[in-house]
Amino acid sequence: MTIRLRLTLWYTALLGTTLILFSVTVYSSLAANLRSQLEQSAATQARNIADAVIQQVQGDVVVIRTSADTVFFPQVELFASSFGAQLIDINGEVVKRSENLGDIPIPKQDGTLQHILAGDDDHYYFISQDGDAFLVYTVPLVINSEVVGAIQIIQSVTTAVTALTQVNRYLILGTAISIILAAIVGAFLARRALAPIDTITETASTITRTRDL
Repeated sequence: MTIRLRLTLWYTALLGTTLILFSVTVYSSLAANLRSQLEQSAATQARNIADAVIQQVQGDVVVIRTSADTVFFPQVELFASSFGAQLIDINGEVVKRSENLGDIPIPKQDGTLQHILAGDDDHYYFISQDGDAFLVYTVPLVINSEVVGAIQIIQSVTTAVTALTQVNRYLILGTAISIILAAIVGAFLARRALAPIDTITETASTITRTRDL
């Protein structure tokens, strides 16, 4: 392997590694920030609805167990279509859901209710339905110091997932193009750096040939 080729590969590897680390850092930071915002938004909505439900039943647990369909989600009706809510009992059965959820089936996740009944303040998971992604955020519904059910916020995260996918593609494409350009620039720089050595080598060869003659 020639010195020129080694220098070219070294330049390319150095810049390529830097670009890859930069891309990974940008993508990871963006993904973490979006996820945090989605979780905070869902958590706020879930706790607000839980408080509203508790105020409506006025401590009467029987309402939740026998007449949950009369419970009104006042704030949910004002939400954008990306939000929905449902009330589940301690057995995990849905006893009330907001109209804007429509017929969207929300798969249960093993362990969610167990976490809530065990005293956790919240629990969340992600699901995918017909190409759409959703965040399911669950908080306990506590009445008279007893967990009588849970409120689940279902928030669409399809837009965020699509945005992250596009960013990922752009970063990969940009990194690939930059590495190719780095190889070209590296070859040019290696040639410039070795030009004096090539001149000396050529001069020495000329002198040697002259002496041989």
